[in-house]
Amino acid sequence: MSEPIPPDLSSMSWSQAYLHAQRSLSAWLDAKPRDAHRLSFIVRNRLMELAAREHAQLARWLAWLLCSRAHAGGAGIRRLARLDSRLASAVLQAGTQLPVAVAPQGKILLTTVKSAG
Repeated sequence: MSEPIPPDLSSMSWSQAYLHAQRSLSAWLDAKPRDAHRLSFIVRNRLMELAAREHAQLARWLAWLLCSRAHAGGAGIRRLARLDSRLASAVLQAGTQLPVAVAPQGKILLTTVKSAG
C-alpha cells in the first residue's frame, strides 16, 4: 500500500482568506480598467477578511510583485493607492525591506545589496 502524497507545503501556512485576497489582487492588477473597477469591490471585501499578519505578508508579496513589474513605470502602486491607500503604504514600507525598493512616488528603484564582509 502506498503512502498518500502530502499536500503542497507552500500553500499550507496560508488561510483561504489570504489565498483569495492574493488571487483577487493579482487578477485586479492584470485587469483592464473597466474590469478592474468591477473587481475592486471583490478585492476590498477580500482584504477585509485578512488577519494583521496576513495583511503584512500580502503587502510584502505585492512589493515583490510590483518590483518585478518595473517596466510598468509604477502604475501598479498608483492603482493600488486608489484601491486601498493603507495597503499601498504597507507595500511601500515592505518595499524598503526588499533588495529592490519601491519609491514613494510610485517609481521603481533598483538598489544595490551590499555583501557582508
